[in-house]
Amino acid sequence: MNILHLEMSQFFSRVIEKVAVESGNRYTNESTIEAGLNAIDTWEFDLLITAHILADGRAEQLLRELARTRHRDLPVIVITADDSIENRERFFALGVMDYLPKSDLVPQKLKLYFQVIDRGGEVLEELKSLKVAVLDDSRMSLQVIRSIFQYYGVNHASYFHT
Repeated sequence: MNILHLEMSQFFSRVIEKVAVESGNRYTNESTIEAGLNAIDTWEFDLLITAHILADGRAEQLLRELARTRHRDLPVIVITADDSIENRERFFALGVMDYLPKSDLVPQKLKLYFQVIDRGGEVLEELKSLKVAVLDDSRMSLQVIRSIFQYYGVNHASYFHT
């Protein structure tokens, strides 16, 4: 799997690169939106991990620009130090796969994401054949999950707000 990571911090770049490479993935790091979009146009990536703040702008700008390209379905994970509900809602509305606070960034969690994305086709086919119940206390999260499931044809799901 090919992973593009947009990050200015050398520390976080090394951490994520180590986990990615140990998991058998190819890793590319850029620090700007412009370089990231150029890399996406040049090579095929399976996952984009981005910091909230980059050298030439914010992740919101990157996501809006990405949405106007043929790569709009590229899974995106945003990693940030600012874990506010407003940011979570804004990023999920922009279509991110997940939004991780830096404090929650542990190698096992990243490895799990890499496995799920790498096995995405298998997992998706299995989900399509199951009856799924989704429970959440956030109506926004339920809508995001519903949208993702509908997009991928997971039609046997019931949604419950708790």
